[in-house]
Amino acid sequence: NLIRTSLQALEDDGLVTTAAGEGRRLSDDGEAFLSEVAADVFEDLDRPELERYA
Repeated sequence: NLIRTSLQALEDDGLVTTAAGEGRRLSDDGEAFLSEVAADVFEDLDRPELERYA
């Protein structure tokens, strides 16, 4: 129930879409949001060994 409710909330926000016969997919807005969050997290990390991924 938790996963279904979470996915429905993501759909309501336009971050996930339902593809006929394929289930749910990340929308363009959802992908952009995740990329932004990942960049923010990466920026806050203090791990020199990850610098090559910047």
